[in-house]
Amino acid sequence: MMQGDRVFIRPLERSDIPSLFQFNQRIEMSILQAGLPRPLSIRVMEEHYEKRIAADERRNYFAIVTESGFSGSTSLVKSRDSSDVFTYGIIIGLRECWGKGYGTETTAVMVRHAFNNLGARRLQLMTNSKNPRAIRCFEKSGFIHEGRARETNWIDGEYADTVWMSILRKEWEVRNA
Repeated sequence: MMQGDRVFIRPLERSDIPSLFQFNQRIEMSILQAGLPRPLSIRVMEEHYEKRIAADERRNYFAIVTESGFSGSTSLVKSRDSSDVFTYGIIIGLRECWGKGYGTETTAVMVRHAFNNLGARRLQLMTNSKNPRAIRCFEKSGFIHEGRARETNWIDGEYADTVWMSILRKEWEVRNA
């Protein structure tokens, strides 16, 4: 378990699925994640948990807990090709927690965890150009823009770009010296 000043990060549990299910029912969550609206049944989410989250050692999924309770999830997924490269993900699903810095704090805790405890050399992520809050969050944590795939996602009536970002261990060490 890990902790920031206002966030507590613990392993994701089966009991978190009903909250994740509720987050997933909102179309705006699909938009923020650059996906097509595709609400899943709770049964499908439980199967996903059992097959991909609980059983796959490459995947590190965590619950984000704030003063409001379970507020979202975050993940670090080890690359199949390199043991020191991880893909980062975060979802703040509880609307009342948006814009309060929980994403930035969670990202800082997870970046520190990846570099200090998992032996990461590189963390990478992708988001979409219609999610400026996420982009600012990642920039504050030291992620730099690596590239942009133009007009890859149909979101909310128009095309949006996929934005690729990363941070290297050596960059993080300089920032935190």
